[in-house]
Amino acid sequence: MLIPLTLAGYARYLKGIKDDGTPFEPSPDPLLSELQAIVAPLELGKADQDWSCLRSLYSRADVFGLDLYEAGLGEQIEGMVRELYAGVGAVRATLHKYVVNR
Repeated sequence: MLIPLTLAGYARYLKGIKDDGTPFEPSPDPLLSELQAIVAPLELGKADQDWSCLRSLYSRADVFGLDLYEAGLGEQIEGMVRELYAGVGAVRATLHKYVVNR
C-alpha cells in the first residue's frame, strides 16, 4: 500500500506546491517540464476536476518501468492522488491515514 502512495505523491511533487500551499522548486530532472505539463491541469483543493491526465503520467513505462495501469495499480494510485490534492494539509492527512493504518 505504501508503494502506490509514494507513486501518488509524485503527482503532487510535480505540481511544486508544499502541503501549506506555498510553491517550491522541484529538483532538476531532464523530464521535469514534460511531466509537470501533464499535471498542470490539476488544481489543489478542487475535488470536481478532470483527473484523466493522470493516465498520461502513470502509463509511462519510460518513467516507472512499466505501465502502472496494466500492472493493476493505476486506479489505486489515482485515488490516492485525489486525496493528496484535496487541499492545504492534505499531504499530511493522507500520509497519516495510510501509515497509521498499516
